[in-house]
Amino acid sequence: MLGYAVFLWNQCLQAFKYKLLQEDIVSYRAASLKSYFNVSRLKRYRASLTSDHYSVKFVSSGLESYVTSNGKFELSQNLLRIVPPGEEIEVSINSTQDVDGVCFYLHPGVVHQCVKNLIEVKELPYFEMSVVDSTLLYYFQGTDFTVTPDLCVARFLSVFKRFLTAKLADLNALGSVKRQTRFEIWKNLERSKIYILNNLADPIKLDDIAESACMSKFHFQRLFKRFFTVTPGLYLQNSRLKYARERIKLGYSDLSQLSIECGFGDVKYFKKCLLTTR
Repeated sequence: MLGYAVFLWNQCLQAFKYKLLQEDIVSYRAASLKSYFNVSRLKRYRASLTSDHYSVKFVSSGLESYVTSNGKFELSQNLLRIVPPGEEIEVSINSTQDVDGVCFYLHPGVVHQCVKNLIEVKELPYFEMSVVDSTLLYYFQGTDFTVTPDLCVARFLSVFKRFLTAKLADLNALGSVKRQTRFEIWKNLERSKIYILNNLADPIKLDDIAESACMSKFHFQRLFKRFFTVTPGLYLQNSRLKYARERIKLGYSDLSQLSIECGFGDVKYFKKCLLTTR
C-alpha cells in the first residue's frame, strides 16, 4: 500500500513538473496555413513527440538533444533541422541556463507548395544545418513571434525557400557528381561548418575539420571552397573575428582574454585582424 502511495505521489510530481514546463512553451496557430509553431524557453524538459506535420526545429541559445529512428542529434546555437511527418522524436533539455528555441509544424501541403519546382520533399535536407550568415538567421533574430502567426509562418516559408534555393545553387557548383552524392557532401560540409563554429576557442587544424566531414584534407578543402566560396582556414578566422566583434558590441573590453576565447594565440595579431578585416 505504501509503495502504491509513493507511486501516485511521484506521478503527481511528474504531472506538476510537466505543467510548469508547459508554461514555458507558447504555441501559436496559423489557421489559414493549417500550421502552427511553438516558442520555448526551458531549462529542463523531456517528451516523446510524433507529428503528421513537417517540423522545423531551430535553437537560438543552449542545447537540445534528440533521438529519432534515424539516430541521435543535437541542436545548439543557430542550428536548424527538418524532421519529416510521422517520425517519432524524443527531445530532452537539461541545462542550468535558458535554452531558447522555435519549432514550426508545417502542413505537408504547405511544404509541397513551398518547394514545388525546386526539390522533391524526399530530398529535403534532413540533417543539422547552421543558419549563420544566412537570411534565416536574420529572420529568427528579427521576428516578433507574438503577433500575427499566419504572417510569421508565411514569412518563414518565403525565407526558407530562398535559403534552400541558394543552397541548391551551391550544390550545383560541386560539379558533375551524382545528385545523391552531392546531398551527402552537403551534409558532411555542414557538419564541418558546425564543428568550426563549436570550436572557435580551440587550436583546431585543417586535419581536424576535414576529419569531421569524413574526407581527406585535399578533397575537403577543394569542396568546402566550392560550396561556401571561402577556404576552411579563412572561414575559421572570419568566424572567430565575428564572434569577437559581437562580444565587443556587448561591452566586453578585455581584448587579451577575448583573443584567447576566440582561438588567437597572439593578442597583437588579434588586434591587427580586428582593425584590418571586416
